[in-house]
Amino acid sequence: MFLRHLRSTLNTLNIAPIRFHDLRHSHASFLLYNDVSIEYVSKRLGHKNTRVTLDVYAHLLKEKKQSQRELALNFLNVKSPNVPK
Repeated sequence: MFLRHLRSTLNTLNIAPIRFHDLRHSHASFLLYNDVSIEYVSKRLGHKNTRVTLDVYAHLLKEKKQSQRELALNFLNVKSPNVPK
């Protein structure tokens, strides 16, 4: 029933067909990219533990780590006028 409704909705909106599992994966990726904790996402997906989630989504976390590193370095390289010398 759900899959039929999903297909109908996608068709009505002129969106290419997508599997339910792909939506699940996109949802998890979106949450992780937006800094939702791995523990929460793992539980939300029903994974046995966070190791399962990390194995599947490690590539996203590596990308996020790089962007966080760049953000931190940019922040540290900017001199703030409010910081005492």
